[in-house]
Amino acid sequence: MSVHHKAASTNTHLIAAMTQAGAVIHYLTIRGVSVKSVILHNCKLVIRIEHHPLCEQLLKQGQADYITVGKNAQGGFKQGAFMKGG
Repeated sequence: MSVHHKAASTNTHLIAAMTQAGAVIHYLTIRGVSVKSVILHNCKLVIRIEHHPLCEQLLKQGQADYITVGKNAQGGFKQGAFMKGG
């Protein structure tokens, strides 16, 4: 694969992720969820939101889970992981 082809492929993935970000933010906004930040990590979307009753609903339905993201003397830091479209 040429360097040009690889860059074009990466750009295509970034454009798709940004398009998806808009759709997901719209979905969350309609449901009253406040978005804190949007990050792209390896062309995958990471959207941080304020805690909301929708989070609890998704956890109860098995559509979300908590993951440990750090640790200190008081214990682990966790955040919800909600998969949307892979």
